[in-house]
Amino acid sequence: MEKKRIFRKFKTSFLGKNFWGFSLIEILVVIAILGVISVIATRFLFTTLSGSQKSEVTKEVKQNGEYVLSVIQTLVLGSKKITCLSTREVDITDLWDQISQIVCVPNTSSGGVISSNSAALTGTNVTVTQCTFTCIENTGKPTKLEVDFTISTPQSSGARASEKSSLRFQSSFIGENY
Repeated sequence: MEKKRIFRKFKTSFLGKNFWGFSLIEILVVIAILGVISVIATRFLFTTLSGSQKSEVTKEVKQNGEYVLSVIQTLVLGSKKITCLSTREVDITDLWDQISQIVCVPNTSSGGVISSNSAALTGTNVTVTQCTFTCIENTGKPTKLEVDFTISTPQSSGARASEKSSLRFQSSFIGENY
């Protein structure tokens, strides 16, 4: 019984001797198959990395928006009085008559921000593109504060369009102490 060999035996006309090995066509076919597999794997890798970057950017925008809403909610729930000075500025007076001012600052050097008593509530890696406060006063009831703002990644961040994110946040709050 003869052993099966991995390499095929072929005869060259150049030397007239027998050599073991692969033919040129077989090597080219293997290289082509490996090339196709590597292109598919690279495309899959870039798609995965791009999706990961998009979700990171969206997570950052969402965290900033939720933080702003939580600060405003905390201030409003412990407030005695809410006063809208404009559509971009609201004063919240707490039970000890301390005033906290929430302001939408539209176009600073780092983009728009929402600040509380001059401290920015949004991070430097996001910008506020649209922001309004609305006070709805009902006689005998506490003032209702409606908040509407949009947070997005800065336009000058150099990121591809698929890696940018923009989310709109809307909420309304009613103080418990009046």
